[in-house]
Amino acid sequence: MVTAGADWIGNVVGQHNVNSTVSFAGVSLGTTFPLVNFDGQDAPSSWGVNGGAYLQCCAGGMTVINNRMLGLVGVNNWMWTKGLHTFNFGVQLRRTYQNTIDCNFCSGTFNFSQRTTSTPDSNDPNFGSYGSSFASFLLGQADAGERIFANEVKLRNRAFAFYVQDQFKLNMRITLNLGLRYDILVPFTEGTTTSYLRIARLPTRVRAAYPARPPSLETAQGALESAARMSIGRTISHALDCPSNSTPRQCSKPVSS
Repeated sequence: MVTAGADWIGNVVGQHNVNSTVSFAGVSLGTTFPLVNFDGQDAPSSWGVNGGAYLQCCAGGMTVINNRMLGLVGVNNWMWTKGLHTFNFGVQLRRTYQNTIDCNFCSGTFNFSQRTTSTPDSNDPNFGSYGSSFASFLLGQADAGERIFANEVKLRNRAFAFYVQDQFKLNMRITLNLGLRYDILVPFTEGTTTSYLRIARLPTRVRAAYPARPPSLETAQGALESAARMSIGRTISHALDCPSNSTPRQCSKPVSS
């Protein structure tokens, strides 16, 4: 007697930022509004979507988080009865698919601090209470920023199993079940899409003075001049300039103010 069967199971978990049809000059080639944070007294509420992650200077500005999983299995069994023996031979095949993308930081993050527009003397006891983070925002003086990209990763694996079983009836009271199973488990491998990571970050820093033209900020990967300049009626310049087709070196290239 021959029996066969097949089954599948799938699971999809995801979050999407609905603010994904905007054009924001401060985030190159971005279509999602970035996360904008403020600190200090009378600070406005944050704008954008917090992805729930934090790295060094900044919370993550989320665009999309997706984890799609699919499992397929097929089984075939042959049963043969001869005398006091009942033999079962079989094979099991499994195939697993997982496509995942975790873009917690893809929309970009800008942090604005009240310290930027506080008294020029950082030793002043009121340095931590003077100034306004919203005023820093209107002046375009970002205290810190971050943007990280990640492509969709496609994972695949296979598993094979072979087995044989003998049910041997010794007498009316004793029945023996003897069997052997061999499994071949193939580790997960990545599909055609290769994941990559690019970072543009402006380090958090306290400014002791506020000159007419603020000093440029250094990034973790090089000089990224003019962190984010903004004024009423103007948008942030390309402080976090990371085109989707750029390399890490191109991503950290200086951007003129």
